This record gives sequence, structure tokens and C-alpha cells, in this order.
Amino acid sequence: MRILVYREGPLAALGHNHVISHASVSGYVRLADEPADVQVFLTLPVDEFEVDRPDLRVAEGDDFGGPLDESAVRGTRSNMLGERVLDANRFPVIEIKSATVRGELPALLVAVDIDLRGETYRFEMPATVSQDTAMLRAEGEFSVRQSDLGIEPFSVALGALSVRDELRVKYDLVARPGNTLTN
Repeated sequence: MRILVYREGPLAALGHNHVISHASVSGYVRLADEPADVQVFLTLPVDEFEVDRPDLRVAEGDDFGGPLDESAVRGTRSNMLGERVLDANRFPVIEIKSATVRGELPALLVAVDIDLRGETYRFEMPATVSQDTAMLRAEGEFSVRQSDLGIEPFSVALGALSVRDELRVKYDLVARPGNTLTN
């Protein structure tokens, strides 16, 4: 899972766009004959989010430039895990549960409830789903505003340098028979 975070404001050139990633998504998918009966449950340990892995910055293209220095990465991660954003000390896990699934394979629209910082938020996520006997894969991308998740976007210098409210989320999740889900 990747979350693309963009800078904005009159001093945006002094900041960096960021690639936030999570490789430890776990959970389950309960398949059913009808999409409406499918159940999905995912958990993301908050402290396992990674900030600006060099390979992912390169993969996301020119908007993300090259690697950032370690102090910039540590500062961004500290802000992200702190009380003002994810509050990792009080809320160590994000949970995502399907509420409804609509559409026909391979294109589904999944309404999910995201439990974040003690609150629940509902969003719709498009998913392109493929399946064979060895695995089920769901891929997609969507936008979400931080303010819709109860988070005030980071800013300094009275907003002259800030983080754009809109985040771009990309995911590629693979579930295998049994109870294993990987990304």
C-alpha cells in the first residue's frame, strides 16, 4: 500500500512530496457467490508505516525526485506518528472493514469503514479483482482528504508550506487460501 502526499503553498519548493508505504497489511477475505456477501477485514499496525523508501520514490516518478536525507525522513515519520496526525501511541492499529461490495468482477466498488484514531470513517474504494486457485488480488487507487479522516494537514509558516489535504492511495493486495493476506 502506498500513500502519496504532496506539498503545497507559496513555499512548496522548500518541502518534499512523500511516499508513505505499508508492507505489513494483514487480514482476511471471505468470498461469497455474490459480491454483496463478500467480507474484507484488514489491519495496519501504525508504527510499520515507512516514509520515503528510495525505491518507491523512484517508482512514483518525477514528482518525488531522488532519495531524501535521513533527517528529513525521520522528521516526516515523527510528525506522521505523532498526536496531531496518527497518534500511534494511543491508536496503534488502523482497521479497515468492508461495509458493502457492489459491481461485477473484475470491477468492484467497496465501501469500507476505516477505524482511525478512535473514530470510524466510510469511504468507497474501486477495486480491480482477479482470482485463480492460488490467490485473489485486489488493486486500485483512490483519493481521500485528510480532513475527512479528522486530520488537520501539516503546515508551517502560517500555511506558506503545507501538506495538501488530498492524499492519493494506491494498493495491491493479495490473499491466499487459508487466512493469509499479503501486499
